Amino acid sequence: MWEQISDFISTQRVKRKLTTYGSNLRARNAGEFFLGKGAEIHVGNNVLLERMVRFSMGDGARIYIGDNSYVGDWSNLLAVDEIRIGKGCAISWHVLFMDTSSHPIGFAGEKPVTKIAPIHVEDH
Repeated sequence: MWEQISDFISTQRVKRKLTTYGSNLRARNAGEFFLGKGAEIHVGNNVLLERMVRFSMGDGARIYIGDNSYVGDWSNLLAVDEIRIGKGCAISWHVLFMDTSSHPIGFAGEKPVTKIAPIHVEDH
């Protein structure tokens, strides 16, 4: 019974951080949210967020998690642009998604740049 109460409280805390969410969202722990201005998190129906899922997002970044998907314990979604997880996906524990190199990269003779590209995990 305590686990059900804890999950309910965690889910309510997580819902306050999401832009949109579908029915039957379950969050086993409130996790961590570091959200830039205008960052958006959209979660579909029947989604399970396990313990300590971390959302780290830059200004205007977007994360989408499709219906019937699962994100495992201690996973980290770091978005500067966009991360999109499709429907029916199971993301294991301790997975790191980063749509940016987070620092300039350059080879000899090149001007170093910070690389940014969206991540799209298609439907299962």
